Amino acid sequence: MIVFLRYQHGIPKALPYDVFQPQALEICARRVAAASGDMRKALCVCRNAIEMLEEELKNQSGSTGLLQVEQASPHQLISPVAELLKQEINIVRVDYMAIALSRAFKSAIVDTIQSLPQHQQMILCSLVKLFRKGKKDTTIGDLNKSYSEICKSALIPHSGIPEFSNMCKVLGDQGLLKLGQSREDRLRRVILKIDADITFALQGIRFFRNCLQQC
Repeated sequence: MIVFLRYQHGIPKALPYDVFQPQALEICARRVAAASGDMRKALCVCRNAIEMLEEELKNQSGSTGLLQVEQASPHQLISPVAELLKQEINIVRVDYMAIALSRAFKSAIVDTIQSLPQHQQMILCSLVKLFRKGKKDTTIGDLNKSYSEICKSALIPHSGIPEFSNMCKVLGDQGLLKLGQSREDRLRRVILKIDADITFALQGIRFFRNCLQQC
């Protein structure tokens, strides 16, 4: 858990508003834990994500810094942007964190995901959505249903089970997911191996970003 502090008369106090979406912190924690487990790295990534939000807020409203201290009164909020942060749209979202992570960790896996065909990216997006609902694994049949819903929302044709199963095998060969054994393809178990990498690899595409934010 990361607590962000302000200093009042030399005494550190927790900020009175949320700075991050919980999902954004979760992605940061998972990615840093998988890479090094270094808390300093996590704080650096969080700082970079805040700076991106600060820059966007400056461009939108002409406000001064996100973390600048107001000197008017020690009882007032410390930032001219603090009131905006109460609104969810003006806190560090998953997409900011994904960009900060991608800058901090140059990953061959991320490059692989970003170069996949669209339908394979949709399969990975479907897996992330399913597992954020509490699942630890699923079946190819259930995954195909989730994938089909995403295809419908994008107004593109979806693949049937045989072709879909082959795409899952390709993703399994690339180490992005793990497939179990079954006589029926529809019943084969599917385990996602790299949730955080998938999330910030797809954040640069508006459709996937919106889709993942609906989880």
